[in-house]
Amino acid sequence: MVDPRQRIGDRSLRLLPELTPRDVNAGLRALTPHPPEVNDQAISGLKFSAALPAELARDTVAARLADHEHAGQVATEPRQFHLGRAD
Repeated sequence: MVDPRQRIGDRSLRLLPELTPRDVNAGLRALTPHPPEVNDQAISGLKFSAALPAELARDTVAARLADHEHAGQVATEPRQFHLGRAD
């Protein structure tokens, strides 16, 4: 649902322009938890990254970043939709 060309902030995000509020609500109801994407820079920040197999390092960072419980809570909170451009 999020436009991959846009930056995501901690207070807002830009959705794909063709989505309606109904589409967003349906998408949030259908959410399934998945591990966050982890880049190589995050893995290199691990204290023992050189000693870990790459897959274990990636899984470790993803587990530290994930917060499925609170993400589920946020998905059910009231939302505000600001339609149109915010120039």
